[in-house]
Amino acid sequence: MLDALTLWAPPQPGNASSLTTRLRELYPWPVSGNTPTIGAGRGATLSAGRAVPERLLSTAEEIAKLLELELDWNSYGALPVSEESAQLVLALLADSGFEGPPPAVAPTTVGGIQLSWVRGADGVELEINPNGSVGIVWDLDGDITEWESESLGSPRIAEALNWTLGSGA
Repeated sequence: MLDALTLWAPPQPGNASSLTTRLRELYPWPVSGNTPTIGAGRGATLSAGRAVPERLLSTAEEIAKLLELELDWNSYGALPVSEESAQLVLALLADSGFEGPPPAVAPTTVGGIQLSWVRGADGVELEINPNGSVGIVWDLDGDITEWESESLGSPRIAEALNWTLGSGA
């Protein structure tokens, strides 16, 4: 899972209005002012009309940049980031009420999105795949543990998100 961070170079940054436009094109989000809201589009689990929380707007913009990647973005045949993965990431962070620091966001070679947080020498990564499965990698004091979950509802995911707040594990 670490290869996504080392191989990925971010696309050329666009202005904020073009990123918002891209988000609006990709998702059936009604818009209130300048804040996109998440509708019940393909893969979304958020209720229709609910605004993207302010704390997630920077993460949503990072995801919009990833959605601009094309097939073979790493010159090794990587798939473009899927809309399903983007919807799942935003749903996970918003529905969980996540209040932690924004994650580092990177594409995966299978069309997913990797979220990572670092605290000192420790870290946690969540790799959200287009099919809804989630890989979890936890590095605590050099002891690396990996789990796979078939859904966003796994207690391990909640535990990982809690760790980013300075508690858990």
